[in-house]
Amino acid sequence: MGNKIKSCIVCEDPTSTRGRCDKHYRFFQMRGSAKRRGKEIPTFEQINQMFAGINNMICPICDRTMVWLKKNGNEITLQHDLSGKMKSICSSCNSRHSQYPGDSFYTLDPNFKVCNDCNKSLPTTEFHSEKHLKYIPVKSYCKKCGNIRKMLWQSKNRYRYNAWHREYRARRKAEGRPIKQNR
Repeated sequence: MGNKIKSCIVCEDPTSTRGRCDKHYRFFQMRGSAKRRGKEIPTFEQINQMFAGINNMICPICDRTMVWLKKNGNEITLQHDLSGKMKSICSSCNSRHSQYPGDSFYTLDPNFKVCNDCNKSLPTTEFHSEKHLKYIPVKSYCKKCGNIRKMLWQSKNRYRYNAWHREYRARRKAEGRPIKQNR
């Protein structure tokens, strides 16, 4: 038996996922996500019009190339703004949008970030670095809030904190690299 190439149930293009081409599979995902979140569910015509305005699948905010499905790269998403408008942006911009109060994501300087604790908009230099993060390599909390959180945790978990440091100093001493005590 030969493998018969299936075509998309919407556009007749060759299909790869559940009887739909990547584009229409993503359309169904976006509609389902909007429904689950209680947002306005766009029609297929509205989605087609939104994505027709995007040049070469480039995110209008960060200029990164977008693709239909996440397995192939930076996925295209549907963003519902508080103003009621819907936009198509990349998944990384969509996740960053959720970290900002209201729709301030669009007007905030890219070198600034909102602290999740004090909700202040601060330059990214006011945040400790987090090298493993891809697009915004800084922590969620500003340095001031992070230090307060650290001190609170240490005071509540003094026994665990001291035990960890005793083990660490003993391990360094056993390796022949003792930590110098400032006394």
